[in-house]
Parts: sequence; C-alpha cells; structure tokens
Amino acid sequence: MSVLQLRSPIGLSYAAVALLGLCALTDVFEVLLALSVLAQSGLVANPGRFDTLYGVFSGIQGLVYISCGIVFCAWLWRVRVNAEIFRPDGHKHSRPWIWAGWFVPFVNFWYPRRIVVDIWRASTSARPGASGTGLVNFWWGCWLVAQGVMLVAPEMAEKGMGTPAFGAVVAYTVGYSLLDLAAALLAAAMVRRMTSMQHEKAMAGPTISPEPAA
Repeated sequence: MSVLQLRSPIGLSYAAVALLGLCALTDVFEVLLALSVLAQSGLVANPGRFDTLYGVFSGIQGLVYISCGIVFCAWLWRVRVNAEIFRPDGHKHSRPWIWAGWFVPFVNFWYPRRIVVDIWRASTSARPGASGTGLVNFWWGCWLVAQGVMLVAPEMAEKGMGTPAFGAVVAYTVGYSLLDLAAALLAAAMVRRMTSMQHEKAMAGPTISPEPAA
C-alpha cells in the first residue's frame, strides 16, 4: 500500500478556475444569444436558423464543459488525498466516488457535495467557525437547480420551436444560463478558497499537543 504524500493543488486549481471561467463566459454568451433571438424577429420567424446557430454553440460549449469537468475532478482528487492526510477518518465515501459520484443515478444528487464538504472540513484550520460550508452549499444548490432546468429545456425547445411559446423557451434558456453562471463562479471561488486553506494548513505543519504537566 502506497504512503500518501501531500502534493500542492495550486497548479490544478489555476487550470480549474480558468476552465470554470470559460464555462461562465459561455453562459454569458448563451444569455446574449438568447436575448438577441428575442430582439431579432427574423430568427424567431425562422427557428431553423436559430437551431443551426445554437447547435454550433452547444458543441463548443460541450467541449468546454467536458474539459472543465475532467480538470475539476483531477483537482478534487488531489485535494482529497491531502485531506486524507490532514484527517484520515473524516471521509464518508471512498476516493473513486470523486469521479463516479457525478454519473451514478440518484446518488449524484448528494455524493459530490458530501465529498467536497468532507474535504473542506478536513482542510480547515482550528479557528472557530472556520469549517463553515456555506460556499459549498450555495454552489451545490445552484448546480442542482441548473441541472434540473437543463433536463426540461430540450423538450420545451422542441415543442416551442416556431410557435408563440418560443419566447418562453428562450427565457427558460436564459434562466438556466444564469444559474449555471452562478454555479461556475461559486465553484471557482470554492476551488481557490479550498486550495488556499490546504496551502496554509500544510505550511503550518502538524499540530503538536502540549505536554501534560508533571
């Protein structure tokens, strides 16, 4: 069995934040594209044109999202290994769930958050209130709601294309994009904060208990 060693997550955190920023930019572009559809009656009157444009954009956005997911999970794996050194008994789920937890039905509603919360708490200092997980909870809440909206959006788009309901479909797309934008920004803040916490804890060295009085 290999011995765990602390490894800096700073480099991976930069890559994860950069890709999360790209995801946020695609969300902004998606909002602008949707609003331009509402402003240009030609696109609404000719939904096929919009469908082609949106299809190209969705392909680019998908590549960005996949790249971001891979790097984010690689960063999560790195900080999880470090967290096991900081607190070996503080993790409810095994490391492979860092990847599998996003794909297994039903458990993907709470496993990723639980893993991140355990890492966060293991990485905090001993200062009172330092283990608060509000940032993690806000990120996960935005992510869950955005995914729920995304599951409904394609069916709405198919039924609403070329009908008076098309404007509602576009508005729905804007809502999803804003939620996803918030989730990406919160995730970036979480990555930077957790990386900083682990760096500070590693630099502080092991905690030494005081010797009992003779």
